[in-house]
Amino acid sequence: MLRSLLIILVVGTFTFPALAQRKTSYSDSSASGRESAVSIELLGRAGRWSINYDHMVSEDIALGGGFSYVSASSGSSSASALIIPVYGNYYFKTNNHRPFATAGIDIVTATVSGSGFSGSASGVAAVLGGGYEFRGDSGFLFRAAPYLLVGGGGVAFWAGFSFGYAF
Repeated sequence: MLRSLLIILVVGTFTFPALAQRKTSYSDSSASGRESAVSIELLGRAGRWSINYDHMVSEDIALGGGFSYVSASSGSSSASALIIPVYGNYYFKTNNHRPFATAGIDIVTATVSGSGFSGSASGVAAVLGGGYEFRGDSGFLFRAAPYLLVGGGGVAFWAGFSFGYAF
């Protein structure tokens, strides 16, 4: 099942621009006409870091996805996690400085192994949040957002910062 979700995510991420029906050009009204963005998010929706791509499908809605992988080991024990964030952003303004709300899911697969034990688990966490985005005329992108992560029987409050390039 996770393999199917990963395939859907990869195909969906690269087809967002092709599927978006553009009836108007956003160049005059929306963040300098830069409809796509690639960014690195630190301490964000996927934990420590993620690489994300998103695309404006209308003047005020963007859809995106990302990738994160973390691993750690100590002696004979090791653990790793693959996290795939899938999200949508709603922008309250269409200029370069704009507040936004975001909602999505994190698809998580984790493995643990050590002396005499090993295991793996998969799950999904809901991610809700909002924040501020600056999308400059030069392409520079900055976002700051607090998130509420809900999954695995728990709730966590988390904040992240993104830096990237909009094109």
